[in-house]
Formats: sequence, structure tokens, C-alpha cells
Amino acid sequence: MMKRRLLVILRGAVMMAGLMATAAWGKEMLIKSQITEHTLKNGLKIVVQLDKRAPIASVQVWYKVGSANEVRGRTGISHALEHMMFRGTPKYPNDSYSEIIAKNGGRDNAFTTQDFTAYYANVEKSKVALCLELEADRMQHLTLDPALYQLEMKAVREERRLRTDDSPKGVTFERFLAAAHTNGPYHHPVIGWMDDLYSFSDKDLRYWYEQYYVPNNATIIVIGDVEPKQIFELAQKYFGDIPQKALPKALPGQDIPALGEKRLKVEYVAELPYLIMGFQVPSMITAKNAFEPYALAVLAHALDGGESARLPKYLIREQEICASCYAHYDFLQRYDTQFILRGTPSEAHSVAELEQAILAELSKLKAKKLDNQELARIKMQLTAEEIYSKDAITDQAELLGTFESIGSNWLTSQALIEHIQAVTAEQVQEVAQKYLIASRLTVAELVPLKQDKYAKK
Repeated sequence: MMKRRLLVILRGAVMMAGLMATAAWGKEMLIKSQITEHTLKNGLKIVVQLDKRAPIASVQVWYKVGSANEVRGRTGISHALEHMMFRGTPKYPNDSYSEIIAKNGGRDNAFTTQDFTAYYANVEKSKVALCLELEADRMQHLTLDPALYQLEMKAVREERRLRTDDSPKGVTFERFLAAAHTNGPYHHPVIGWMDDLYSFSDKDLRYWYEQYYVPNNATIIVIGDVEPKQIFELAQKYFGDIPQKALPKALPGQDIPALGEKRLKVEYVAELPYLIMGFQVPSMITAKNAFEPYALAVLAHALDGGESARLPKYLIREQEICASCYAHYDFLQRYDTQFILRGTPSEAHSVAELEQAILAELSKLKAKKLDNQELARIKMQLTAEEIYSKDAITDQAELLGTFESIGSNWLTSQALIEHIQAVTAEQVQEVAQKYLIASRLTVAELVPLKQDKYAKK
């Protein structure tokens, strides 16, 4: 139930047609977007955006707690609580929540990340009140039955086995993050270390729930064919009497300084080798210069933004050094994050050769600015991507919820296109020279084994 969102690279050629006109339309749409907010006396914030294209609504509740709040012994507890939120209250026991949503023609789900946990239901607009009633009920009265807890923890451990332990790339990425973030909030996996998933108890889970699932640590996002005044009245009706609480003291968010390049090899049963390279970079929240996250996003797109980008053009098609190669940067995080490059070398080449080829492409970006044509193409792609993400109300709500939950606010989300369009070639070169350097680099190599030498739990 974990997922990620903004600035995912688009590859369709259809995106290139009429993009300048689309960008102008997108700016107008953002200016005219109808978003209002209201905060209850208990600290619960409600953000409502109108979208009357269809008689539906997305109702989402975002809690500002994720794996970054966890410590050793309790890693994975936020994700475990996400599972238990669907296991009932005295009023709506067992699996009633999802059953009620389904019977009313809706669909629901949830996801946990490093920075937050979010729950959503997409329903016909007349069912918004029902969704808010159900969410208010499980914000206060979650049963956390010990027997059901044991069943869900078995499911969580199996989820970890399927997604990580049985995935060579998943294991490598997990170990990469642990090495890259030595003692920072993103050191451990969202799903948790396996031994911790056997360690904490239902009592620990109840403590987590009581500490973090409170109105002053939550945001409600409602998007659709709704009336803001009615939504605010419903929020007051169902959530207004829930008391706020003092939140736990935040853990340190600053990692210890890297004292040089970090390298690790992961020996695991696999068919092919794999390379992950990551440079520690600021997020939108931690950047000291406001342009830097947007310049880094443009930089990532220059490397891996469609078939004409540099990695697929030079490393895959021309030099045939790798079978696949990707760049990724997500600036919507609360703390410093990673600018990631990863790939699988082709049969005739080694991981070391792939690494050197990637570094050579980075050196080109440091030495020479993007030309006007390449920069314009990247900006149009990113602009189109942001505009087309507005097609689904779920994605619109997710964008607002993300900004609200990482320490920013929804107003900032409305200026994404303007920030991207303002990036200069000089700024892209500057962030490349400043951040893509050896002292910020962590390299993880998957070394394939023919047979498993390690016993699995």
C-alpha cells in the first residue's frame, strides 16, 4: 500500500503535441482553481477543491506520521497501523469500512510513506458525509483487537517477503537507503525491518495510534462536485468534538555528515547485476535556495525524460552499455533525499563500466549548460505532466495532501508550473556541480549469487 507520485517521467510521444498551448491552459486552470480551507478549533485542517466535471468526490485523510517518525524496534509500525485502520471499531467492526464503501459504489485504499500515512475513498458526491462519519469514527475508536492484530502482522510480514526479500532489486535498494542515510529519518524501510515486525506488539501499536492519529496532526482533503460550506459543516459535526493532543517531540531530521563516498555490495540470489547510485540532495523543504529542487527536477528529466533524454539515447541505444538506466528525484519530502541513478548493464559490460558511463554523462552536464532547445523540451514535458495529472481527482487530492503533510501547504502546489518554467540553464548546471559530487555519493551493487547462502525467516 505504499506509493509515490509527482514528477514521474512520461514517455508518450502524444505528450509533445501542442504543449505550449496546453501549458497556457494549465496556468489558467490553476489560477481559476477553486480551493478553500478551514481549520477547526481542535487543529484539524480541511481543504476543499471544486471539480464539477462529474458527480463524484475523493475524500482523503492525511496523518503526518510515517516511517521517518520511527526508531529501531518499531520500524514499520506506521504501515502496520495503516493495515489495522481497516480492522474495525465497536460501531463498525471487522472489515465494515471497506464493505460499506463498496456497497455505496465507492472504492477505498491507503498508503504509507516516509513522511505520512493517507487514507482515501472515491465515492458518488452524496456519500461524502458517510465517508467523513466513518473516518471520524476510526480516528477515535479503533478496536485494535489482539487476534486481528496478529493476523495483520502475518500479512505485513508476507508483504515484506514478496516486495523486498524475494526481490533482489528491492533488497539492494533497501540496503542502499540504509547506507545513504546513515542515521537520518530515511535510513530504514517504510515496511520495516523484518525483526522489528516480530518485535513490537499491539500495545505499541495502540500507543502509536493514540499519539499520532489526532485532529491536530491530520488534514482532510475533499475534491469533487461538492460545496465547501457543507463540507466544513460536516467536518465540524463529525470531527469537531475530538480533542487535540500534544504531539510527540519530533526526532532529529539531520543526518550525520558524510565523510566521503560510500560503497556497498549486496550479494543475493539474482539473475542479473544491478547498480544504484545516489547523491544526497535537498528536498523542497530543506533547500536553502528555492530554485534548487526545481532545477534538480529538470536535471533528472534531462537524464531520463523520454527516449530523447541522455541516458536512453547515449547509454542504451548508442553505446549499448546498459539494458536499462533511470534517473529519479522526488523533491516532495520533509528531509534531505537522494538523486538516484540506477540500471542494469548489458551482457557485454560490467557494473563498473555502467557507473563510469553514468558519471561521464553527469560530467557533461556539469561542464556545459543545457542548450535552449533541450531546456525548452524538458520544461514542456514537465508542464504537460503536471497538467495531465489533474485529470483524476484522486491525484489532485494527493498533491494537495502531500504538500500539507511535508511541512508546506496547498498554496505552494499551485505554483509548480511557474517554478519549473523559471528554471534556467545556469541553475541546472549549478545544482549539478554543487550536489552531484563524490562526497555526497552512495553506490550499491547487486552481485548475483547462483544459490541462496542465507537462511530466510
